[in-house]
Amino acid sequence: MSLNNPTRVQVAAWIDVLDGAEPQHLRGRWGEAYDRLHTALRYARKVRRYSAIPSALIAVVLVIIFHGEVWDFDDIYNLLGLEMAVLFTGYFVLTKMFAVLAEENRVQSLLRHYGAQDVPHEEEAMQ
Repeated sequence: MSLNNPTRVQVAAWIDVLDGAEPQHLRGRWGEAYDRLHTALRYARKVRRYSAIPSALIAVVLVIIFHGEVWDFDDIYNLLGLEMAVLFTGYFVLTKMFAVLAEENRVQSLLRHYGAQDVPHEEEAMQ
């Protein structure tokens, strides 16, 4: 696997390294695990964020294809329903593709515990 998309075993091993160390210990003990988790989380969140627009376009196309002869409020409700279904399906698939997203809350809390001033979601919110 690439550095940006580690396997579940690698993510679990890096989490174990950070669980066993302390921030005041030498960075050599936990620095590599910290850097790799930080990079993987940032990449996975970027992919998840950029997948929202294509999923919205897919939902719009599906509504246009399957709508009735006349446009009414039911088509708008169908669009919203399809949008939610496509987004949830996309998030489920991305969680299966990126192991770090499955452990996102745990990784985020570990990064914050080790003094991350730029946890990915906070960094993106500031830009």
